[in-house]
Amino acid sequence: MEKATPPCSRLSVLLWGAIIIFSIADLLGQVGPHLESNQLCFRLLGCNSGFLGYDALCHFLFGIVLGFGLLWLNIHSPKRFALLQAKEGWKNILILVACVALFCVIWELGEFSIDIFRSRILHIDLLHPMNVLLQPSDNDTMGDMAFCIFGSFISLLIARVIEPASLMFSNGHGKKAPDDSSASSQNDSTR
Repeated sequence: MEKATPPCSRLSVLLWGAIIIFSIADLLGQVGPHLESNQLCFRLLGCNSGFLGYDALCHFLFGIVLGFGLLWLNIHSPKRFALLQAKEGWKNILILVACVALFCVIWELGEFSIDIFRSRILHIDLLHPMNVLLQPSDNDTMGDMAFCIFGSFISLLIARVIEPASLMFSNGHGKKAPDDSSASSQNDSTR
């Protein structure tokens, strides 16, 4: 008899894989070859000064980590972190994407607060000789949030395919499996 793999272990592999990929990408952008501040990157992608670029890739990957992480927390610690209550899987996907969106908004508010503190309280010139704001433009802020949310949506679709039970899809097709008691009661009523 083959032992079924619990959904938490598959999800753990996805979560750790996403964390490792995000960490490598983030380190390459900040510590390694400085892909975020490379002039070639600015010319080709916009990097961290617009909607697209290397910064968008990092936010997309972090959205994937957040999606898998929230799902893992919900399965691993259901009494403390009972986020998913709906019986329909698509409602659970919307709940998780909304939680990631809230996290992204709070993150961007934090970056805004840091920029205000550095410029108004500490009187640091964040614009000259180059723009070193955490939020250099509105495009950057909206791109950060959009890619984070998109990444979480992609992670939940991956989880939906790999482990439908993690999102409370009972038979893997987004429909609840028929209840045997209701089916037998319908058969009894037709006799």
